[in-house]
Amino acid sequence: MIMKNIKKKEFVIYALALMLVAAGYFNYLNFDFKSIKTSSNVEEKDFDNTIDSKNITNEGDESHVETVSKQTEEKDEDNKTNIGDAVLVNSNEATEDLTEVEKSKDIKDYYVATKLERNKMYAEMIKKYEELINNNNLSEVQKSVATEEIAKISNKKNAIMICENLILSKDFDECVVLINDESVNVVVHIKEGLNTERISQIQNIISRELYTEIENIHISEK
Repeated sequence: MIMKNIKKKEFVIYALALMLVAAGYFNYLNFDFKSIKTSSNVEEKDFDNTIDSKNITNEGDESHVETVSKQTEEKDEDNKTNIGDAVLVNSNEATEDLTEVEKSKDIKDYYVATKLERNKMYAEMIKKYEELINNNNLSEVQKSVATEEIAKISNKKNAIMICENLILSKDFDECVVLINDESVNVVVHIKEGLNTERISQIQNIISRELYTEIENIHISEK
């Protein structure tokens, strides 16, 4: 009887052990299945979120690109308009400036050329008188006359230079003085033009420095 009771107890213990093992095994399977399912759901959600995020980013990038493109096109259009307007305005201004520069250059060239021709004439006259002085075939009286003529030309050149400088000091832009015997021609340039006061200033200077009568002074504007 005792042996039978022991065997029954052992059988019950083994049965309980088997039941515990089976229950633990099924619990393990159920835990793994839930864990796998939960992990799968998380991964799916993460994957969906990633796709949504990419879509949002791409949509944002496309929108940003379109916005930047539109802004660039608008700026380009504005720049084209501004450049066109600037060229038009600057072209007119450049043309006007060029015309003024050309006029100024023509005026200055006239005065420079006229003075060069005048000085060249005096230089040639002096050279001829010097040749007479150096000519051994001429008398001392003739050489003396030639010397006096050279002195007159030099004095005339100095007086002309003084007249021109004094006239320019009266706010004239350009001035050239030409002497022909008793007649004195004065050509001037002044932006506001000649008036009675300006003419009187020139006459006073010329008559004083060149000892010329007022009626022999001829003033013109270039």
